[in-house]
Amino acid sequence: MKIDFHADPVDVDAICRDLENGEITVIQTTRPNFRDLHEAVSPLMRGSAILPLAVRDADGNWHWYFLNGDSQPAPLAEVDARVARAIALWQAAGQPTPYHVAAAR
Repeated sequence: MKIDFHADPVDVDAICRDLENGEITVIQTTRPNFRDLHEAVSPLMRGSAILPLAVRDADGNWHWYFLNGDSQPAPLAEVDARVARAIALWQAAGQPTPYHVAAAR
């Protein structure tokens, strides 16, 4: 899934569907936009814990992502491995905004 963050408005429903189906959604945007997006998505995902997380790559760049914490209970090491695969796929795809990573599971 690709979302144009320069368009108005952002398709929050599409992000919610992505989180319901794919568990992890990587988003390339600025930190304030990411926080605002989390505040818009969380109330729509009733009964799900949507975790706003970030990872810093080897070059010192920050990458933001949402994790649907209620999709499947999993050990932290397994979640870490899924996120790492998601970020690798996202970077290999040229950093689209955002990249749907259901195939990374």
